[in-house]
Amino acid sequence: MLRRWIARLLLAILTLEAGLVAGLYLGQIDWLAKGEALFFRTLLAQTRDIDFDNALLENPASGAEWHLRPLTSGAVDQTALSLIDLTHRPELFDGETPTPAEMAYLLTQVYKTGARRIALTTPLAWEQAPEIELRTLDSVLSSFDQVLLPLEMSEVPRADQRPDWLRDSLLAPDSLSGDASGLPLLNTIKRPPSVTPAEQIQFSFPDFGARDFQYRAENRIPLIARWGKDLLPAWPLFLALHLQDITAADLTIDPGNDLRFGANGPVVPLDDHGSAKLTSKDHTLPPLLPVIDLIPLEDDDLPELSNTVVILDRMNEITARGSDRMLREALALLAAPRPGPPEVFTRLSLIWEVAIYLEIIIVAIFALHVRAPLQLLSLIALTAALGGLLYYLLHAHQLWTPVTPLLIATTVAWCLVGYLQQVAHPVLSRGRGETSPPPNDTEEA
Repeated sequence: MLRRWIARLLLAILTLEAGLVAGLYLGQIDWLAKGEALFFRTLLAQTRDIDFDNALLENPASGAEWHLRPLTSGAVDQTALSLIDLTHRPELFDGETPTPAEMAYLLTQVYKTGARRIALTTPLAWEQAPEIELRTLDSVLSSFDQVLLPLEMSEVPRADQRPDWLRDSLLAPDSLSGDASGLPLLNTIKRPPSVTPAEQIQFSFPDFGARDFQYRAENRIPLIARWGKDLLPAWPLFLALHLQDITAADLTIDPGNDLRFGANGPVVPLDDHGSAKLTSKDHTLPPLLPVIDLIPLEDDDLPELSNTVVILDRMNEITARGSDRMLREALALLAAPRPGPPEVFTRLSLIWEVAIYLEIIIVAIFALHVRAPLQLLSLIALTAALGGLLYYLLHAHQLWTPVTPLLIATTVAWCLVGYLQQVAHPVLSRGRGETSPPPNDTEEA
C-alpha cells in the first residue's frame, strides 16, 4: 500500500512541476514560445473570424497578455515635409553640379526658413574642392538637428574595415529578430563623403550600385543590408523614420515577416532579403519648390517650409529619376498599414492554472487503476475537456492559459502512468478473478 501512495505522490509532484516549469520558461525558450504562438493563433482562429494577413498578434514582454490588433490603412501627412527641386539653373550654378560653397549657401537659406531637419538625395562628395568651401559647408550642416545623406556603397570580395564614423548610422542590433543571413552585403564605400562626419549626420545607402537590379524586383524596396554583423539602413527607411519621428532603436526587424516602426507605426511586410513587399510605390509627391525661390531679393520673402526638408537632386535626368524613386519609396513605407487598438486576452491567474494541472493529475491517478484501453479513453476525454475549456475561456471571457505547458504536463503524466503501473501500481487482472501477485510483507511495510 505504501508503494502505491508513493507512486501517486510522485505522479502528482512531477506532473505539476513539469507544467509549472514549462509555463515559467515559456517566453525564454524559443521553441516553447513559437509552439505557444502557433497554438494560440490556431485556437483564436476558431473563436474569431480573423484575417491574419490584416492583423497583428502580439505577446508583450510580460507574457501575461495577447493583443490582437487589426491593421488599418495608413496615410502620409504631406504637410510634414517640404520638397526643394534642385535643378540646373545657369544663373545659380557655375557647373553641372553645385559646388560646396553653393550648397552651403542654399542650406543657409533653408535654415533661415525654420527647417531643422534636412535630407538630401545627393551624397555631397566631390573629387576636388577648396578646403575653405568644405569647412563652410561643415559649419552650415552643424546648425541642423538632423542631416540625412546617401552614401555610395558596394560589395567587394574582400571587405573593407568599417569606418568608425559610420557606427552612429547603423541600425540597433537589438532591433533584429530572426535570421539576417539572407540580407545583401555592402562592404566598401565607393565615394567617401567630402563633409566631415558628425553626430547629427546620418548616412544610408541609396542602392546597390551595379547589382541594384538583383534586389530591386517589382514592388520590392530594399531596406536593409549587412556590413559584417552590422545592419545598414536604406535612404527611404531613414527618411521614413525621420518623418515618423522615431529613432532606429524603435524599429523591429524580422526578415521574412515584417518591419515595424515602433508600437503604433507602419507595419511593412519584409522578405528574407530585407526588402519591403508593397503593392504600389506610385504615391503622389507633394509640390516641389523651385530652388530659385530660396534666393529672394529680401530675406522676408523666403518661403515657409516644414521642419523637415528634402532636397531632391534633379540636376540631370539620371539623378532626377533616382531622387524621385527614393522619395516615393519613403512615402510608400509611411503609407503601409498601421495597427489599430488592441483586443486584449488576459492570462489566467496562477491559482486557476494550478487547478487545471490538478485535474490532469486526478485523471492520471485514475488511469493507474485501469488497463490500456481505458487509459487511452481517459486521455482522449481529458484532451477534449481541456480543449473545450480553453475554447470557452477564450470565446466567452477573453481569457487564456498556455497550451504548451498543459501538453507537456499531460505527456509527463501519461509516461509516468505507464511506468509506475508496472513498477509500483499493478492493475487487477481480469482473468477469472485472478489478481496480479500482491507485494510481499516487506514491501507492504
